[in-house]
Amino acid sequence: MNSVSFTQKKPIVANILGAFLLILFIHNTWRGLGGLNQTIGLVAFSALLLSYSIVYEVDSQGHFYTLYCFLKVPVYRKKLNIFYPEYVSVFPMRSGKNSDWGPVSAMGKRSNNDEFCVRIFDDKEKFTLIRTSNSKLALHKAKALSVLLKIELINKI
Repeated sequence: MNSVSFTQKKPIVANILGAFLLILFIHNTWRGLGGLNQTIGLVAFSALLLSYSIVYEVDSQGHFYTLYCFLKVPVYRKKLNIFYPEYVSVFPMRSGKNSDWGPVSAMGKRSNNDEFCVRIFDDKEKFTLIRTSNSKLALHKAKALSVLLKIELINKI
């Protein structure tokens, strides 16, 4: 095993905006509106928003990288200057937000998300590698990282 990768969740706004631009492109094409530049721009921006992803990658030497991918193919790789971890932890977390805006704002409640988090730690710092709703994926990734870097795994699931 040469590396472990952690694909980040894309913000919902990116998917909504990408879908909206694609619908706008289809509408403009159907009605014969807009010029060639506008059409190419809408398609390109929509494709970018719908198909990009950000991945954290850790190699066997403990170097951390951010990969910017398009259609799951790395386009740009940037080294992260973070600490070498003492241990990796996987644990459940409940994140919530006030519903001041969104589909449940009229009810005045909080929306809660149950997720599992994989973080690395040293004496003073922490870094979140992935947050997912899939406990098996989180545990698998944490175990793979623990084996790759030969560090302790603290499993709190």
